[in-house]
Amino acid sequence: MKPRLSERVRNLEPSATLAVGRQARELQARGVKVLNLSVGEPDFPPPEAAKEAVLGAVRENFSRYTESRGLPELRAAVARRAETDLGLKYRPEQVVVSCGSKHTLYNLFQVLLDPGDEVLIPVPYWTSYPEMVKLAGGVPVPVEAGGGFRVRPADLEARRTARTRALILNSPNNPSGEVYPAEELAGIADWLVRNDLLVISDDAYQHFLYDGRTFTSIASFPGLPERTLVVGAASKTYAMTGWRIGWFLGPEPIAEAVARLQDQSTSNPSSLSQRAALAALDGGQEPVFRMREAFQRRRDALMKGLAAVKSIRYPFPAGAFYLFFTHPSITDSVETAGRILAEKQVALVPGRAFGMEPYLRLSYAVADQVLEEAVRRLVDFFRAA
Repeated sequence: MKPRLSERVRNLEPSATLAVGRQARELQARGVKVLNLSVGEPDFPPPEAAKEAVLGAVRENFSRYTESRGLPELRAAVARRAETDLGLKYRPEQVVVSCGSKHTLYNLFQVLLDPGDEVLIPVPYWTSYPEMVKLAGGVPVPVEAGGGFRVRPADLEARRTARTRALILNSPNNPSGEVYPAEELAGIADWLVRNDLLVISDDAYQHFLYDGRTFTSIASFPGLPERTLVVGAASKTYAMTGWRIGWFLGPEPIAEAVARLQDQSTSNPSSLSQRAALAALDGGQEPVFRMREAFQRRRDALMKGLAAVKSIRYPFPAGAFYLFFTHPSITDSVETAGRILAEKQVALVPGRAFGMEPYLRLSYAVADQVLEEAVRRLVDFFRAA
């Protein structure tokens, strides 16, 4: 008997970033030295406080179910950090902890969308947004910027319909590294209020802004607290991608709905990982500052190295840890990424995965020497292109 898969899964696009990472690991397993610049995860260890917290939890046999929405003390810590870092006030009842920010986003789309509801997704976008919207029965609506890589209210209005339910905003942006300044966020906030729409603010990279920039949350504008879902995680901020802890802060009715959904799906995030995230949030933030300094140094070295090929162009990476670049020789990003992997053993992600051709995404969250060698190989490739 041939099993029949559901239509929703048959129509699901695989994650391009994870696929490229698998390709790179397969080549490495065959003895090929691949410089993997495809996966966006910090190459730093988690904070010592987080590691010690896990060891302590293991010794205490902290191995039972927790509340499905997360430990009360962890939810309180998330709320405290939001107030300290962003000036936003939330109660623990407005926080739900899930198995990473990807799971958080999946949950939110499941509780917010009915079949046919539309979500505005600025281009370029993180590869999983459209697929998660489709899995919830919604319709992803790509929104291209009229100029540059940041959408304006006019761009959003041109794509709004009677079925528009929400906007997803990601700043600093994956893959472009673009950061929305406060004045542009104010215009988007006003547009959201006028049109009575929700916004999901994916703040995964909020701590990684460079050149003295500061992060502004869209939830800080008038009329936005009640219509904003602020998504965060330990993954990028504390280099804990594999520990799978994420969360959101937002209106209590939505938190209650997500908690009910989580009751019937994962039960709760890992108890040990929750203890680790609690220690990271409440501990000193020096590890985060050190990562930010390292990423800015690497970004600067990367731009300096690629300047050897004058025709390489990219939006200025003001935040996150990606460079989203193009070159006149790129017409098909999938084909070019495949050639670079085969000929130069450098793994990049095709721009098509992020809704934009002809671009490639490079992660500089790798060791300095790996980045230096990868830049040398890329310069050689594009000089010959």
